[in-house]
Amino acid sequence: MTAPSSRDRSPLKVFEEGPRQAEVGLVLDRLFPTRLVERVLLVHPPDTAASLFDYATCRRRCYPHYPPYGLMSIASHLRAAGVEVEIADINASVFDACLGSARTEDFDYERVCRETIEAALRSFRPDMVGVGCMFSYSHQSFVAICREVRRQAAKVPIIIGGVHVTNSMTSRATSEAFFEGLECVSLVSLYEGDTSLTDLVRVINRQAPPGTLAQLILRTDHVDISLERRRAPVAAEINVLPAFDLVTLGEYSHRGSIGNFYYLKEGHQRSATLLSNRGCRAQCTFCSVRSFNGLGVRRRSPESVVDELLCLQEKHGIDHVMWLDDDFFYDQKASIALFEQMIRRDVRMTWDCSNGVLAASCKDELLAAAAASGCIGLHIGVESGNDDILRQVRKPATVEVYLKAAETLHKHPQIYVRVFLMIGFPGETFVQVWDTVTLARQMALDWHSINVVEPLPNTPMWNDAVADGSGQKVDFENIQYITNPVKFESSGGASRTGSHMSLSFADVFENRSPGAIPSREELINLRAFMDFQLNFVPILSEENKVKIALKRRHLHHILSVVAPGNAVAMYFLGQLQMRVDGQASPELVGRLETTLQDHPVWRERFDTLSLSLTHLRNYSP
Repeated sequence: MTAPSSRDRSPLKVFEEGPRQAEVGLVLDRLFPTRLVERVLLVHPPDTAASLFDYATCRRRCYPHYPPYGLMSIASHLRAAGVEVEIADINASVFDACLGSARTEDFDYERVCRETIEAALRSFRPDMVGVGCMFSYSHQSFVAICREVRRQAAKVPIIIGGVHVTNSMTSRATSEAFFEGLECVSLVSLYEGDTSLTDLVRVINRQAPPGTLAQLILRTDHVDISLERRRAPVAAEINVLPAFDLVTLGEYSHRGSIGNFYYLKEGHQRSATLLSNRGCRAQCTFCSVRSFNGLGVRRRSPESVVDELLCLQEKHGIDHVMWLDDDFFYDQKASIALFEQMIRRDVRMTWDCSNGVLAASCKDELLAAAAASGCIGLHIGVESGNDDILRQVRKPATVEVYLKAAETLHKHPQIYVRVFLMIGFPGETFVQVWDTVTLARQMALDWHSINVVEPLPNTPMWNDAVADGSGQKVDFENIQYITNPVKFESSGGASRTGSHMSLSFADVFENRSPGAIPSREELINLRAFMDFQLNFVPILSEENKVKIALKRRHLHHILSVVAPGNAVAMYFLGQLQMRVDGQASPELVGRLETTLQDHPVWRERFDTLSLSLTHLRNYSP
């Protein structure tokens, strides 16, 4: 059944508690005439649309490439209910085809998507297809995959879900924009689908009454029926081992990157992801975690988490994991108990927290236990160095808290610490941005991920912008994180050199009124200024041998994977080589010389930043 365009539809019928069973039953009768679902195909679309996919970026293995952890968890719940499940990871198929092609012209993104869907539908013959989408910037590819499924399987109902899907349902404006092109969709699963999707299958199969249904939208000919009751899985229901056997788990880290710290390990490891709890204590206005997962944090038992780690280690050869948790250090005592059990049960792998931890959680005893259990890196969410901005965006910390956290983190140099910073908050001025620069310098941690604020649906910041009329027209296809170096730099968003470091940013704070609010263009230059001043300049004064080694690996990663043409990174890697080896490598010096000769913009930038190739040629230890 194909639903009409959203503009032709009546307002939602909302059922807060139990739905009207007869009405819902009629809808399910039309969607599933046999009232039997025995096989469910779960589909992971490409993260990047065909028009934005960059062949060279993929070939460098620069794109993030995560196993579909949510789909694997849902698959385990469906299997427990007696349903056969397959996962079609089209994102993985695209990566495999790109990496396996000898030339750009041999790679056909759309053909790969089409043939992957065709093979899955033909071999599995599903009774229902579920398509997930986590990120707003994946909207275009998500829509394309849904439409292709409908083209190839006209009578099979499609259900969609995920963070992006849920966030888009919070207002009529976003839902109308979201559904453009998605008339093929029959059902929408909201929030966490582990148990609610299993409940849906049980109702379809007449194993449970329609009153069981929750957090679901049924799309009929002219009206959407919304079942508003929440059905978040409780702690006991998330102690489930994901269906790892449905994907080629060990291959993901060979196709692309998992997390922000994998390059710190020697050699190429087999990485995976793992989730130990859901939710977050914080109420940050730019984040939708609290809206999606609900209040509080639900923690898995340490036993189930370690069981999963050992499964990854022993059955899949994984030796590094990235925790997907948004508040990994929630409950210090429980976290330490988990780390101790990892050591006691002989978990021999490293791990990182790329999603970030709360500064207030960074206590000495906890960090010592984390390092002992294999922690090599973590992000700490700072965002701003101005207390007024921190209060405005409801960050659960102050400048004083951040300084204390940094003091503790410095006691554990083997943990590489990256700092999340954000600029461009509503009403934020130049002087408030400078406060962030000042705090970051005082904290003196290892690296900084500097983001330009991009309000996303289902966040208080987005809602406030809509309420006061400053919100922009909803356009999911153009939501791109310019903070993501892969998407920003490989798209040419900075310059033809492939790095925002080549922008003119040296005087970005000069002749600016402290109370002025930076424009969008100025924010991009501010980001480049902060990147240079906070990430590269401190390299010249680094004395800790452990940190020097880690930063050397980081710079090599930038030049081999992220931004091969970044002349600033070449210069500072040369500086570290001189300090450790006595000289910069001739290959690196030659590469920098060629870059400066071929790109006048880099020569100009080196002049304004007082950098010189002779610094690397004439070094005396």
